[in-house]
Amino acid sequence: LEALLIVDEPPEGELLHIDWSMAAANGAGTAADPVWTSRPDSISLTDWTRLQNDLYPILLTISYCDCGIDGMEVSYMGNSRLDAGSVPSSEGIEVADGFVAKEGMWVTGGILLLLAAGGIEWYRLRQTQELSEKMFR
Repeated sequence: LEALLIVDEPPEGELLHIDWSMAAANGAGTAADPVWTSRPDSISLTDWTRLQNDLYPILLTISYCDCGIDGMEVSYMGNSRLDAGSVPSSEGIEVADGFVAKEGMWVTGGILLLLAAGGIEWYRLRQTQELSEKMFR
């Protein structure tokens, strides 16, 4: 599955939930080598087609010459029509919440666990030293 993820603002967390139902979109490619595509069903087919037409390059050609020099040529002509009006608004993209997404809580818990383990080890070492001093007096 491929999804085109375009958001208006950077996400506030590292985990995102994408809750989309996908619908069929216009296919691409040749009849011999078709490319099947899908789109989020919250975006109309017209808006999706406009986004693809504005996003994809007008021309992309890769040529390889096996004529003794083994050269490869790439021709690319970008599409300058892409602007803010090309991007449809989409719903269903949310920052993950809940227990897993609370990084600060996990970091704080880990630090507290390390401090507790260090305190227990320091207390154990101190008691061992006191016991050895009593035994070898």
